[in-house]
Amino acid sequence: MDRAVAPHVPPANNLNNFRDGLGERRRITQAGGDSIELLCLRRELTTVPSFEFALRERASRLASFRHDAFAPVRSIDRLSEPSAALAVVSGFTRGVRLSHLLAPNDRRPVTIDINAAQRLIQQIVSAVAALHESARDVAHGAIGPERVIVTANARAVVVEYVLGAALEQLRYSPERYWKQLRIALPPAPAAAGPAKFDHRTDVTQLGMVALSLVLGRLLTDDEIPARLGDVLASATAISARGGDEPLSHGLREWIGRALQLDSRHSFASACEARADLEKIVRAAIGSETADRMAKPEPRIITDAKSLMRSPEPAAVVTPAIQKTAISFPDPKPASEREANIPPLKAIAAPTPLLTLAPRMVPPPVNESSSVDLADTAFDDAVSEDRAEESAERKPWVRLTVAAVVVAGLVAAGTYGGRSFFSASEPPVRTGTLNVASNPAGAQVFVDRQGRGLTPVTLTLQPGPHSIEFRGIGEPRTVDVNVAAGTQTSQFIELVKAAPASTVSQTVAVEASATASLPAPMAGSPAAPLSGWVTVAAPVDVEVREHGKALGTSRTDRIMVPAGRHELEVVSDTLGYRATSVVQVLPGKGAPVRIEWPQGTVSLNAEPWAEVSIDGEKVGDTPIGNLSLPIGPHEIVFRHPELGEQRHAMSVSLKAPARLSVDMRRQP
Repeated sequence: MDRAVAPHVPPANNLNNFRDGLGERRRITQAGGDSIELLCLRRELTTVPSFEFALRERASRLASFRHDAFAPVRSIDRLSEPSAALAVVSGFTRGVRLSHLLAPNDRRPVTIDINAAQRLIQQIVSAVAALHESARDVAHGAIGPERVIVTANARAVVVEYVLGAALEQLRYSPERYWKQLRIALPPAPAAAGPAKFDHRTDVTQLGMVALSLVLGRLLTDDEIPARLGDVLASATAISARGGDEPLSHGLREWIGRALQLDSRHSFASACEARADLEKIVRAAIGSETADRMAKPEPRIITDAKSLMRSPEPAAVVTPAIQKTAISFPDPKPASEREANIPPLKAIAAPTPLLTLAPRMVPPPVNESSSVDLADTAFDDAVSEDRAEESAERKPWVRLTVAAVVVAGLVAAGTYGGRSFFSASEPPVRTGTLNVASNPAGAQVFVDRQGRGLTPVTLTLQPGPHSIEFRGIGEPRTVDVNVAAGTQTSQFIELVKAAPASTVSQTVAVEASATASLPAPMAGSPAAPLSGWVTVAAPVDVEVREHGKALGTSRTDRIMVPAGRHELEVVSDTLGYRATSVVQVLPGKGAPVRIEWPQGTVSLNAEPWAEVSIDGEKVGDTPIGNLSLPIGPHEIVFRHPELGEQRHAMSVSLKAPARLSVDMRRQP
């Protein structure tokens, strides 16, 4: 984050802030009008050894991760004085936190029915599955209603996805993680050791969110973990008509597997959970189609008077809100209001639309009490601040704001049935394709659309594509498959057509004899002009040439012209910089050979401890000037009576690394 922003951070007592066990969120607007959100972490968390390093390492690793269902994390920074707080800087997402929609308080007095709930479940599961596919050993670690935002168009956006590795450094018990931070962990045997924040942890947290959505409320401390099985077994859902209905067998079983109530049948990752959820969706859609064929069409209400008189359920678009303690303002007598109620537009729908329960018509809004929902309805920071100021004068404003949000879920969740929602496509990410040819300058057509001349870098939707090369020799077509969030390279050899050549020679032919005529042919095709280099390093490094970035070690192949190259391999974080000279042959690859340097580390413990580094014992403390390869390492201190402590440490060339622990104080 630009440190010039830091002095303008709102003070801690600002009403716009959102707080939970992790810290305080603050929204600030930069000079160009771009809004960002800061998670100012609690000081109790950041004082834990290795917390900050693990957080920065995870943020650096996910720096290139982009997905429509995630608010991008931009940086990890420390704010200027007086707070000097460690902050996670993210892009600001306009919407309402799911925890607010589920909280039983005056600010968000709404009820989400089963269709809207299940739509959100599918979106969140698909998003986390995309994260697991992008980084096989990376977990979010803090999935919960507090870290999911629902936008105005019923889209779920997951935030703060870089915390997992840092939270693991706290070494709390599962009960402490839940009660202090509202972070759920999978059940584990008592002798399993410190909790691991892995894919199974994310799946458990997805199950918690799903159960909360189905119940329409946040889970309580006494329900986790002892009573989760009982809560799920007795769970009922709010139907589209406003009453309670039994939870479908498929969804109940899916939530149980996500919560890992039975470790033998639990999901190992969000990808598995997503695949199973999609099967349930398809099965539900099939059964619902059969039900619709056997049932009559619902009656459609076309005016508000009929809505007031009708004793039967019917399909309406008015979002219902539930708040028995609120009395709506009534600017006109009842008879006059009824006479002037405008008719509602008729809706042609095969089945009832999703609604909230129970049905209540929102009050008429006159000019003096109107609220600009376009500006405030989907912004926690703005809507709560203004609602707080006018709580006494306009108590129904909060209800309207929340109802509009849920109305978005309602409209987006309808698929024509009331027991399940339509299988919405997850947000699509893109992949990158680097295209090169020999010789360069060929026209590139992707799926018959011109995309420039080689070499060119293309951003494509995931899936198969047809790449055609024209303009040099015979046209060539290749098929490539682009995976979301990955970088792929395609190199093709184009043979130049032999130039037309007319040759004239004189030959004498004698009777009964054979004469030979040598004909010179066009020269052979030109040799390939490009190749590639590959870099193998234990951590992410950047490859540069003449100060220009060519790629990173995360890329399988880095395309370069054939010939000699003097490359720089750089890691600014570790203070590493090396030069390697490679000769790239046309159409071939060349490895960039680097010697990974050693740094030094000094370790100590009170009173003493046996030390293991990356699983190998190195001796007893004190240990001074121990040589280790630069990069991240796991340090384990063990004492026969005082137990064990684990710490993450980064060794760099900038300065010797030092770590001292007190075994008498367990984290």
